[in-house]
Order: sequence, then C-alpha cells, then structure tokens
Amino acid sequence: PRGFPGGIPMSRGLLLAQAVGFGRCIPDSCSEQDLVTGFEYFLAGYNASSPLYGYSCHSADETIPLDAADWTFITILIIFGGLILAGTIIDLSIKYLKAGFFNKRLVQVFQGFSFYRNTLKIFSTDVRKDTLTS
Repeated sequence: PRGFPGGIPMSRGLLLAQAVGFGRCIPDSCSEQDLVTGFEYFLAGYNASSPLYGYSCHSADETIPLDAADWTFITILIIFGGLILAGTIIDLSIKYLKAGFFNKRLVQVFQGFSFYRNTLKIFSTDVRKDTLTS
C-alpha cells in the first residue's frame, strides 16, 4: 500500500498533513495559487515535495464573515466564560464575604468552574493521604 515517507501509512499521513499548517503573508496582488506555486518552488530547492492546499487566503483589511460553526463556537466560549465568572464570584464571595445565602447545590455546581479554586488546586504542593507516592 502507498504511504508517506518514513513508512507512515496513508490514513495516518493524511491526518498529519491536515494537522500541520503553514501561514504566510503575501501581497494583495498575489492569488492563492501564487502562494501554492511559490511554496512548491521553495520545497523543490530542498528536493522535497508535499501536497499543498490554499486555505483562507485573504488580505489583512478584508473582513471574513462568520458562519454557523463560528457562532456556535463563540457561544460555547461565552457559556464557559459565564460559568467560570459565576463560579469564581460565588467562590470568592463565600470565602471573603462569608456569604451564606447561596443554595448548596448551586455552590457545588458552580465552584467546579471557579478560576480561583481550580488555580489553587493546580498549583498546590500539599501531599494528601490519598496521593500516590513513589
């Protein structure tokens, strides 16, 4: 079966090719095909070749319209940002303002998103009794 150099099978090589990207700024007068051709010449100087595809070729002052996938991702980020903000506010108000008016279930859910609490846990060097040691 055909594959990529180094014995990488075709299916894994295609995944690798999709994962590796190369960005380049070019003048407005150049087209997407000019970019691909220029990079092919660059690779040829090193006796190398690669399947090249132009993607999202546009000038700096050109606005790119957002599609449904973009808005979906922006919405997900806003939701996570809201959860992190709410969790941090609840967590800090309980810790520093001794606010006891929050519902226990609400506190349990939102403290899991608290930036303050999670940062403390990530950078904690305390050894707990249930921690595995060497």
